Parts: sequence; structure tokens; C-alpha cells
Amino acid sequence: MDQCQSATETVWSSYLDHHAIAEQDRFARARGDDAHPVVVHLEALASGVPVVASAAAGGAEAIVDGGGGAVVDPRDAGAVATALARLREKNPAELAEAARRAAEPFTFTAQVAGFARVYHRITAATSDFS
Repeated sequence: MDQCQSATETVWSSYLDHHAIAEQDRFARARGDDAHPVVVHLEALASGVPVVASAAAGGAEAIVDGGGGAVVDPRDAGAVATALARLREKNPAELAEAARRAAEPFTFTAQVAGFARVYHRITAATSDFS
């Protein structure tokens, strides 16, 4: 179950429309059994929505705890609630900017640039067999 929370309501849902995520103040997806959680995390972060994610399902890869979100144990409901409350206490504009920055290394442009650096190093390599 995912949670989207705005200033006036909390939405619990097993399915979330992509536009609904971008309209929220915070997003919690702290599941340990999700096959593709990082995609949803990145979408929320890129939209400037801070994320509370599970350390068990790849959330820690994209989220700096205390920066653009929080990483929690998915089995600890109290930790999820505490993380959401901590995010509420932060400056919303600064938190949104931190969330966007957290997503930047995972953009298509950043990934292509990373592959280009690898391919450049490969083509510049020399053989030890000559």
C-alpha cells in the first residue's frame, strides 16, 4: 500500500496515478516486496516530492536520508510515521529542491553521459597482447 500525503489529506492506495504523486507534499513507499520501487521513487523525487522509502527494496540507492526523503525499515510502521513527521517539519521549498537534486544522477541524460564515459575509456584502452 502506498501513501500520498498533502497538507489536508492522506491518501492510501495500492495504485497511484503519476499525476497524483506530483501533487503531494510527501510520498511514502516503504515496502520490502516491491519489484520496481526505485522507478516510483525517482518519479516522485524528480517532481520535487520527498520520499519515505524502504531500505529493503532499493530506496536507499536514490534517497539521501534527511535530504530529499528518508529511508526506513519497511516492517517498522513507527519509523515510517516518524519519517513523514520529520519531513513535515522541514522547509517545503528546500525539501522539494533536495528531492529534485536526489533524482538528477538517475536522469536519462546522466545515464547516457555515464555510458559515454565508459565507452570512451574502453575505446581508449590498449591491448596487453601486442
